[in-house]
Amino acid sequence: MPDHIVQSIRDICRNSDAHLLDIVVRGSAQKRLIEVYADSESGITLDLCGKINREIGELLEKEQLFAGQYRLDVSSPGTDRPLEYPWQYRKHSGRLLKVTLADNSVRQGRLREIGTSSFTLEVPSGKRDTVQVE
Repeated sequence: MPDHIVQSIRDICRNSDAHLLDIVVRGSAQKRLIEVYADSESGITLDLCGKINREIGELLEKEQLFAGQYRLDVSSPGTDRPLEYPWQYRKHSGRLLKVTLADNSVRQGRLREIGTSSFTLEVPSGKRDTVQVE
């Protein structure tokens, strides 16, 4: 997707107090699926996804980016999608997380403390494990 379209979609999300997390375009030239993942620090609702969807749909129609049919889906990321931004960790405080580190080791526990460069998981034994964020 062209950079100026991605930036416009990011602006649409920002104007709705949401963050653009990812855009996935798949399918054939005749039938594309455009998936936009957005979230906000206070959570995202169906109404907000619908509003963002309408605005992105208008943008795509105006830009005539896709020649064939396409379907646009705007949704929040599922629990299987990785957390990328500090605000996402704060939002998920208290949840059980499975974290894969850069060295491919895996840690699992409840997210308890979130710092600027680390977070702490409470592991099943009750001990706390601090993980550095790169």
